[in-house]
Amino acid sequence: MRLMNLSLRQGLAYRKLPWEGSSAEEAYQTLVSFLDLAPVGSEGVLLLSFDMNVLFLGTSDPPDEEALEKIAKAEKLEEAEGDHVLKPGRYRFIQIPLPASIEEIPLEKLALDEGDPLYLRILKEKSFAPVAQLWIRRRAE
Repeated sequence: MRLMNLSLRQGLAYRKLPWEGSSAEEAYQTLVSFLDLAPVGSEGVLLLSFDMNVLFLGTSDPPDEEALEKIAKAEKLEEAEGDHVLKPGRYRFIQIPLPASIEEIPLEKLALDEGDPLYLRILKEKSFAPVAQLWIRRRAE
């Protein structure tokens, strides 16, 4: 598992998921449960602070046919709008199988610096095989 670089050219928008929990683990389990019932192509994001406090919990619907056509042609999509937008820019990331618990996230591989937010994206690419991605955008980038 190697940390890779990614350049996000267009923002990704998420709508807030109602959540009243108090821990990152509770937020993570809420997101996983929500995505279990969501259609294939849905995704969720859990934004965590350096010290694992929940900053945002949200989801997005699968792209529609028009968006899929634009993606296939590498065309610009409509401006991302939502309760939280993952902004274009440079990120470092790893992709891992979906952990059973947030405790299983390999934080040591991420080399987080104090102040670095951590985006945990869960992509429901298939009915039974969601994938987790850990994204970091350094404060200086």
